[in-house]
Amino acid sequence: MDNGSMKPGTLMKLSGPHPTNRYAITSSDLTNIAYVEGNQPVLVLGVSTQQQYSGSSLNVVEVLTACGVRGMVFVAWLEELRG
Repeated sequence: MDNGSMKPGTLMKLSGPHPTNRYAITSSDLTNIAYVEGNQPVLVLGVSTQQQYSGSSLNVVEVLTACGVRGMVFVAWLEELRG
């Protein structure tokens, strides 16, 4: 995934390597978690940042989902929305 294509205001969709097609959207401090179904549009609200998660450094970005959930999601779970 090219992080350069993810700018605030970009529409993406949740469709990454996930076995259950349910994606965790977390609050910025990784405490509150909501699960949303895959293949739905999300609006990128910020630029991607790196966060430590279970000993790994992963790219996350703030998004707003079509069902109204706002929070952080792994960049690897997003792909371009092609109309």
